[in-house]
Amino acid sequence: GTGVDVAEDEDKQSLKLCNTGLYTGNGTARSITGVGFQPDFVILSQRSTGTTANNYVFDSSRGVEKYLTTNEYAAQSTDSNSLTAFGTDGFSLGSSGAGNANTQTYLYSAWKCNGGTTSTNTQGTITTTVQVNDEAGFSIITYSGNSTSGATIGHGLSKKPNMFWIKCTNNGEYWANYSYTMTANKYLMLSENNAVGDNSNRFNDTEPTATVITLGNSGNTNETGRNYVCYAWHHVGGFFHSGVFKGNANADGAFVPLDFTPQVLILKQMGGADDWGMYTNPVQDNPGANPLDTLQRLESTNGEQEDATGRAIDFLARGFKLRTSNSTFNENDHYFYAAWGRLPAKFPNAFGGNF
Repeated sequence: GTGVDVAEDEDKQSLKLCNTGLYTGNGTARSITGVGFQPDFVILSQRSTGTTANNYVFDSSRGVEKYLTTNEYAAQSTDSNSLTAFGTDGFSLGSSGAGNANTQTYLYSAWKCNGGTTSTNTQGTITTTVQVNDEAGFSIITYSGNSTSGATIGHGLSKKPNMFWIKCTNNGEYWANYSYTMTANKYLMLSENNAVGDNSNRFNDTEPTATVITLGNSGNTNETGRNYVCYAWHHVGGFFHSGVFKGNANADGAFVPLDFTPQVLILKQMGGADDWGMYTNPVQDNPGANPLDTLQRLESTNGEQEDATGRAIDFLARGFKLRTSNSTFNENDHYFYAAWGRLPAKFPNAFGGNF
């Protein structure tokens, strides 16, 4: 026999929380399967260069056919031929260029939440609609702003969020990104390559709690007449962690320990204006081979950077390691990271290789 415990393998499959994959658009309605679960949050990243390449964001709380883009501050768009359904093992696409343009190549990054089932949360001063998967440490929150500094929104998680992204859906506003490593005094903008900003009108200089997130009165996070979506995560052993590492400007770069192998890794320089990089497994022709030198830029329309040896990185069994002296991700500065594995702590996320 193969020595594989089939029951355990099925259990692993049912517990997948994050996955990635590649496909080529065909301009015709079709289904993408093999994700391993019903996704609730999907980023479709256009890899092809030589054309405007967006990163399209869909979620099951806002509903199908509605997308945001990480690389711009535009309001939500509705396209009946974009992502048309969340299926039990993937998602369906229409004929639109927002995810399925003929001959264009795409990367999907998918996360599981609660199957699109939401509830009303009244723990904050603003009532929210939340979709929560606490095993994944993940909540999708929608709400309407009131322009009141110090207003709060309930997130539905059992712990304080370590990271969240907020985007206005009915007006053009920049993404506002919080990380516990920066504190609520500061923020990053997913759609811009700016360094860390400092302004109390995003999060009112108030840390989130185990029940609520505090808002300022910025159009980015809380203005009357505007609707918002917030994606919030707390750390989960063996699955999700965010933090900061110090670069060393050396090709033998920093090793960042985790208790899992990354499936998705996002990096951003904090002190300088430089790219948001998203590395995933797999992207390359030889998945699992280090170093990984292919990445998406979340703030850019330039598509995938392929064979970008100046931005090489290793995905290891328990963490990641920089293999570049390129200033984008490894100069003498601090860098923000967010990393997700595939499974929760019950199962190891072995990728191969050790540091």
